[in-house]
Parts: sequence; C-alpha cells; structure tokens
Amino acid sequence: MTVVAGIYRHFGLALSPAAEARMRGWIAQNPQGKFGKHRYSAAHLELDPSEIRRRFANYIQHYQLS
Repeated sequence: MTVVAGIYRHFGLALSPAAEARMRGWIAQNPQGKFGKHRYSAAHLELDPSEIRRRFANYIQHYQLS
C-alpha cells in the first residue's frame, strides 16, 4: 500500500479510504503463494544454462549477478 499511496501522490490523486480498504481487502484475500509456489529451472524449460549465461553476459555483468 505504500507504493500505491506513492503513485497516487505522484500524480496528485487522492486515495479514498474506501478505495484503500478495497485494495487492502484484495491483498488479504489473495496472499502471495495462495495457489502454491512456482519453481522454474532451465532444465525444466529445456534450456542450456551456459547458453543463457552467454546471451545475458552483459546484463549479468552490469548488475553484478552470479
């Protein structure tokens, strides 16, 4: 809700108490992981990890990822 309030402020909009309550209600009814957790792997998607690293080398280096 902090991010939402910041977006509203940025655009000079008022976040009504009713709208905030509805958003909070939706968040409460839809917690992260509600339907389980997704796990992805290169192997599951039939991708070669070394090829991924090669293609994204600049990105990996720029953001200092391993």
